[in-house]
Amino acid sequence: MSATTSELSPQGGAERWRLLLVTGLALAAAAGLGRVKVEPDAPFDTEPDSPLEVADRALRATTGGDDLVAVVLRDSRGPMGRDAVVVVDAVYEALTAEPALARSRSFTRAPILASDQGVLTATTPLHPVPSGPAFANARARVLADPFSAGTLVTPDGTLALLPSWIHRPSPDDALVGIASTALQDEATRATGEGKAARQAIDAARLAVVLGEREGPADVEVARRLRELADEENALVGGWVDQVSTLVDDPESAALEAARRALASVTLPAGVHGGVLGEAAVRGELAAAFPLAVALALAGILLGLGGVLGVAGGGSAAAR
Repeated sequence: MSATTSELSPQGGAERWRLLLVTGLALAAAAGLGRVKVEPDAPFDTEPDSPLEVADRALRATTGGDDLVAVVLRDSRGPMGRDAVVVVDAVYEALTAEPALARSRSFTRAPILASDQGVLTATTPLHPVPSGPAFANARARVLADPFSAGTLVTPDGTLALLPSWIHRPSPDDALVGIASTALQDEATRATGEGKAARQAIDAARLAVVLGEREGPADVEVARRLRELADEENALVGGWVDQVSTLVDDPESAALEAARRALASVTLPAGVHGGVLGEAAVRGELAAAFPLAVALALAGILLGLGGVLGVAGGGSAAAR
């Protein structure tokens, strides 16, 4: 009798309606999921004339989709002025010094072919970057060149693309490359640890030349550098630690190298820069998905909590 009374009470009726409502919403959602059309590329859709789309088309035209990253520089003021071109050339220099990158290209170093009395010549009008009226003439020559305009720089001269191919070295090659890059710095060479590293490299190469050691010179250089690291040379030890990143995850290493090159310059007002590459997109997705998963789990738990609470309330009312 009490059960019948509780079922007919306003509280019991409300709890039952809440349970029916949640159940109905769940069934409606389940039915709707089958009609959902998933478009994984939708978050990456951009306007056809957006700077990123222009850069992407230029990148594909230049490389055919090769394994690389690229620095993009865009001048919102119009065709790149001398200050912007100087920055482009400085970024190129920084890219070529990175051991994680095999090679790089820039419209400032692209050769312009010409024939003079039957003799084929190649010049780089924008390197070194000229000043005054000579700059405008040099820029016009580069923008008129079919091998540069539309690939390394847009025909209107507002956007430059600097592609860099990802280096996939062996552990020995990686260590030698890191050491060579680091020792280009005069301050590093002047330290006691830098001098010891330089001496070890020279001794290794000489040993191979004299026939005292067999095999490629870089293998012997890497061996002696590792011995130096074991002798608690902190500088060389740091180089050895970098090898694993360069060898195990070359895409991420190349991406960080491109970012360092871009960060090494001061962009003039109106000039904007960015880095393109598969690893960059993967990093953005990796940062986004944990949040999405956490929100989904939170929603599921809240939903379960609501259903269990309704069911529990209904049971209590029934008792």
